[in-house]
Amino acid sequence: MTEKKVEQVSPEDMQRIRDAKNNTVLATAKAETAVAMSTNAELQANNLILSIYNKYGLVLGTDQIMENGNIVKGATVAPTTGNEDPAPEAPSPETKEEK
Repeated sequence: MTEKKVEQVSPEDMQRIRDAKNNTVLATAKAETAVAMSTNAELQANNLILSIYNKYGLVLGTDQIMENGNIVKGATVAPTTGNEDPAPEAPSPETKEEK
């Protein structure tokens, strides 16, 4: 039998490999944190919109709060001027999928 000579990677290169793997884990964790923070911000915005709709007795999907603060009730009511774009509406809780 012939013995095979075992070669070994230098300690510096092994450290570079470990560092690269750790950076990948860290980047993944940061990305997951960013997604969680984005989801949290979206939920907070939706909660605020829902509470304001509730405060003024508005109905999601039917009534609108315009960018200038005007309230438009009823789905068939159109804004009176072109610069009154509707504010973004919160999705109804029924359409949100749980993850």
